[in-house]
Amino acid sequence: MAIRQIEQAFAKESEDIPKIHSVRENDSEFWADVFVSQVKDDNGAMVQHFVSFADTTLYRLAQRNAAMLIDELNHRVKNTLVTVLSIVTQAILNTSDLTTVKEAIETRIAALSRSHDLLSREKWDGAGLSDLVREELAPFTVIEGHADRFTISGENIRLSPKPRWL
Repeated sequence: MAIRQIEQAFAKESEDIPKIHSVRENDSEFWADVFVSQVKDDNGAMVQHFVSFADTTLYRLAQRNAAMLIDELNHRVKNTLVTVLSIVTQAILNTSDLTTVKEAIETRIAALSRSHDLLSREKWDGAGLSDLVREELAPFTVIEGHADRFTISGENIRLSPKPRWL
């Protein structure tokens, strides 16, 4: 397909810039745009073609990465909204007292926010289980002057951002 595009560029049959996608000897992919210009003499007759290649590999990889990040962000936003809906539903189902409902929603969304902050600090590359538990239980460690309500021990097992199904 690239050869046909280049032939059309030489023949001026198309204004499209030919795009090459191929594999190097080391099996890595590369992309290039091919620019074909006619060189004319003083009388306007075409005497040769000037051809240049622009390696667009890094640009294409950046585009692919950006699209993947946007897809991942969309997925995470949807998950977060479902979680918020679940928080609100559970708070409403458990009591009819508006003050209690408001408090339950606020504390649970704050906990969700702390989890998000932890993942953000870790560049969304997972998090330690102990870190996550400490973040979530932080508001409950001192209540009515009583500290050390929880004891957390064990290895800080790293949780992957994506589930690993067996």
